[in-house]
Amino acid sequence: MEDRVKLREQIAATKRFEGAVGRVSFLVTGDPEKCTVLIKFEDSGVLAAHEKFCPGG
Repeated sequence: MEDRVKLREQIAATKRFEGAVGRVSFLVTGDPEKCTVLIKFEDSGVLAAHEKFCPGG
């Protein structure tokens, strides 16, 4: 459980990360400042959208 707390704290502290679609920052709540899409590898090895996260949602 302690590792999950540390991971969440580190993600929430991320500011101006240069990702594939531009800068990403996180609010103190852990939510992204703009909509972000989590992608994953399917069993076939193909990348697919998994879940969309938006501020306050």
